[in-house]
Amino acid sequence: MGWFEQGLLKCHINLLLGQIFKEVGMKLDKFGRFTAAVLLITAVFTIQAAEVWSESFETDGQGVRYTSTAEFTDGGGDYWMRTDGVGLPISAGGYSAMDGTYFWAAEDVDGEGGTKEPELNVTGIDINGFSNLSFSGLFAAGNEGGPGAGKYDSTDYMKVQYQIDGGGYVDGVCFNYENNGDSSNEPIGLDTDCDGESDGVSGRLNSVFTEYGFTIAATGGSLDLKVIVSVDAGDEELAFDYLVVSGDFGVDSPPAVTTTIPADGAVGVAENATVTINFSEDINATSSAVTMGCGTSGSIAFASGLPASAVSQLVLTPSATLVDGETCDVSVVATEITDIDGTPGNMAINYDFSFLVGYPTAEIYEIQGSGMASGFDGQTVKSPNNIVTVLSDSGFFMQTPDARDDLDDLTSNGIFVYTGGAPTVQVGDEVTVTGEIDEFFGFTEFANPGSQIIITESQGNALPAAKILDQNYPSTVAGEYPCGTEAMGYECVEGMWFVMPEGVISSSYSSYWVGANRDDFLVKAGASRAFRETGIEFPGEPGLPIFDGNPELLEVDVSGLGFGVPTAGYNAGAHVTMFGVFGFDFNEYELWPSVVVVTKDNVLPDTTAPAAVNELTIGSLNMYRLFNDVDDPGSEDDGQVEDPQVYAGRLAKFAKYIVNDMQAPHIVALQEVENIDVMNDLAAAITAQSGLIYTTALIEGNDQGGIDVGYLYNASVVTNVQITQLGAAEINPYDNSLLHDRPPLQLSADIVLSNHTLAIQVLNVHLRSMGGIDDPGNGDRVRNKRLSQAQSLSVMIADIQSSHPGNPVYVLGDFNAFQFTDGYVDVMGQITGTAIDADNMLWAPPLFAANPLTNATQTLMADEQYSFLFGGSAQALDHAVLDDIGLLFFKEMNYVRGQADAPLQYENDYNSSLRAGDHDGFVLYVSPELDVIFKNGFE
Repeated sequence: MGWFEQGLLKCHINLLLGQIFKEVGMKLDKFGRFTAAVLLITAVFTIQAAEVWSESFETDGQGVRYTSTAEFTDGGGDYWMRTDGVGLPISAGGYSAMDGTYFWAAEDVDGEGGTKEPELNVTGIDINGFSNLSFSGLFAAGNEGGPGAGKYDSTDYMKVQYQIDGGGYVDGVCFNYENNGDSSNEPIGLDTDCDGESDGVSGRLNSVFTEYGFTIAATGGSLDLKVIVSVDAGDEELAFDYLVVSGDFGVDSPPAVTTTIPADGAVGVAENATVTINFSEDINATSSAVTMGCGTSGSIAFASGLPASAVSQLVLTPSATLVDGETCDVSVVATEITDIDGTPGNMAINYDFSFLVGYPTAEIYEIQGSGMASGFDGQTVKSPNNIVTVLSDSGFFMQTPDARDDLDDLTSNGIFVYTGGAPTVQVGDEVTVTGEIDEFFGFTEFANPGSQIIITESQGNALPAAKILDQNYPSTVAGEYPCGTEAMGYECVEGMWFVMPEGVISSSYSSYWVGANRDDFLVKAGASRAFRETGIEFPGEPGLPIFDGNPELLEVDVSGLGFGVPTAGYNAGAHVTMFGVFGFDFNEYELWPSVVVVTKDNVLPDTTAPAAVNELTIGSLNMYRLFNDVDDPGSEDDGQVEDPQVYAGRLAKFAKYIVNDMQAPHIVALQEVENIDVMNDLAAAITAQSGLIYTTALIEGNDQGGIDVGYLYNASVVTNVQITQLGAAEINPYDNSLLHDRPPLQLSADIVLSNHTLAIQVLNVHLRSMGGIDDPGNGDRVRNKRLSQAQSLSVMIADIQSSHPGNPVYVLGDFNAFQFTDGYVDVMGQITGTAIDADNMLWAPPLFAANPLTNATQTLMADEQYSFLFGGSAQALDHAVLDDIGLLFFKEMNYVRGQADAPLQYENDYNSSLRAGDHDGFVLYVSPELDVIFKNGFE
């Protein structure tokens, strides 16, 4: 149409409309334009962009313009509310660039009675006559920390969803955490495909409100919006403002399908389901307007619903029952659909969609997959004909029968079905389970019990083959990982059941610190417990011995299944038989046993024998930071002040251990004692309990933590005592600091027994720990200090020998060193003279290389050479070094069990000696009668 024809048509329209409105008193203005009422009529011929709806939150619209999950705030870091931002504890200092003053904000929304996923809903937005709909909004995040420093986790998100004419909500715009290799403490940003992970740096949210939006692909009569937020911890801060829906008005669009039920790609469709199709406007549909074909059933006609006239919705009933597991394809034929407005027209193109009857079927090993997370996470699946292996108080485990095993060692055949309470199935049942798969904090399970379908197919079936835990599995070789890589842990057996015919509890706790799994224990499959071995822990250093780290150790959570197994009282060293499942909790793979049988217990306490006639006993004991309830001035006690009740209880426990278990040695060398007052309190506790009287000795040292070494001794046997502190002012050549934090303490005495007297020399030591020995920054200082202390101690021993010729010398205490090299420094070898240059990162010629001293620890059987547990490995840190004369009188050494092997539950049991500290003490037995060379005066 040319410009001349267009002008004639315009004139014709205006004259016609002018005549119409003249009848109702309306006129053209001086520019020949009609008022707004006229524009509404002419809009059917003209495209006009318009704001359909908006919400700025400048006034409270709760219950009128929108509804939301109940607003709340605790006045601090828990809130979900409309706000002006005043007083919000925003990590970045506050929000900016919002529209106006008020906006909506959220933080830790499940705190203070809140809801984990609160919503703000807007319903019934009138979109009749609008097309090209779009949404926009302002969005922000108050925590701007970068990778590893943000606060948003994989469960945190903010999203806007919409639905048209009640056809079901779909995602519009999403914001999720940024996956930088883990699932926590990351930034949050735009997630374009709404797959649960943000797009990365470009879309990161910060405290400046930024506009994001989406196109609404269809139109209809009514639009609903929903904003959902999930943040469940402090510093997880999200906000939104100025939500807008825009669209074009006045276009006579062809009819279109807006939504369908089932939706395209839907699963879980019932076998008797109807098919609902919603259109953008009223239409006429012929009897052949919709076709459907299914994978098993073939072509299916509709028994009702077609043809139809002047409707915006078709509800179609298939003529046959659908078959579980088949996929059906539906096509709405464009040429058979016609709108009924002023200019009738057909749909532009056919509209096709598909759905699955029932749910996709998957084997357990397919659900588990070979990665850290299931590819079915968030999907509902059916897993048929699996065998129930183990029950818990909130569900059950099931496993693929052996006949269907995929024989892939990297995929698990077991999975947990969370039922929310005691399950109704029994071990040995064959079950088919349909439900939603969830990675519950990394643990793959069937979740949402309210929507599960559990069918028992048969009962009394044989269980699939268990994973056998023995000396061959897990591997004892460092670097041989059960699931291929270290990062995979035991993911490839997660949920599978195991049998351990024999195992030894290597540690009665998995972590010593409060808040950790203190009731869990560590076990080694097979007949022996795990011990620390020579060398630097794997991967080690080139050319030096390597300790494999005992990779075969497994953590056992006896409460993992929630019932059936006693949760306390498992002593390290006990032999057990057990079976259960591989579980996962708090980022740790664990054994969750359903049966634990102690086949051979390590009975505690294991007391030593009392001194025989003419026998001297010398004990050593680390007191694990025994501090009193007095706040000493300055930094003397490092600010550690014990609770009075706890202090009294610890004194009672140690008194029992020294008197009843160690059998009251004549001399007791103590380490990690605060001061002489504590020594005196301990001696008083011993007297109160047994009547025994000990004399105390302690000289304050240099330890910044306030701990010292000291002695208890029985003055009726140990006479003419002299106490001397050695090396207190000695300088560390590495950095010119004091070398000895806890200077060795020498006791010189005459021992008076029934038929013998003996002059002896005892040296009480507590050397520098291994803490930080492999630290890139401080490790060199630690290693050099340990070497210098060992050399210094050797010189002290030689000086004692020179100044007290003929006296036996006994050096004992907490050496913080193994009886062999740790690969960095062989502390004990440097002292005794046996250190080998090639086996150590640092070495110096040992003073006693020509005539080595004896470490009494090495006179014991190998499985008795330990006094401490670390990471599940038994190790000896407490030793006694003897010179040749001391060896002549030496009879035996015994570690007194009851501390290192005891469960942590005994710490606060003040009626028991167990777990008074964390080191086992030991007793040396010395007998003058063993000096056969000089016994009859022979020289």
